[in-house]
Amino acid sequence: NTFTMIKIQNYINGQFQDTEQTFDSINPATDEILAKVPRSTEKEADLAIASAKNAYPVWSNLKPAKRSKFLHKLADIFQSKKEEFVSLCVNDMGKTRTQASNVDYNSIQNCFETFYFHNLNFRGAIIYL
Repeated sequence: NTFTMIKIQNYINGQFQDTEQTFDSINPATDEILAKVPRSTEKEADLAIASAKNAYPVWSNLKPAKRSKFLHKLADIFQSKKEEFVSLCVNDMGKTRTQASNVDYNSIQNCFETFYFHNLNFRGAIIYL
């Protein structure tokens, strides 16, 4: 596969943002630069943490069924990008398509679906282990 190099940005407070520094993600088989990846600074991390703290009250006050809808949408979007994700894993990490699909993709998709179903079925009980 031939890739057009992509520039990845941080997503903070609802906006994509450039970083002060980046590093190259390189295809180990071809030495081709696949992406410019954020090398976030402490200042940028602090902004992301502050944004998450500000968003938490709204998120935590959503009813579980509403949170479940967001998580289901996220799972649907990820599913629609499966081939792109698998290709990126193959080119970025040198994995086989089978491993990238059956292990990497499925593990992430299973997490989305698990969180979706747990929120959908949440009845207010907390079980401490």
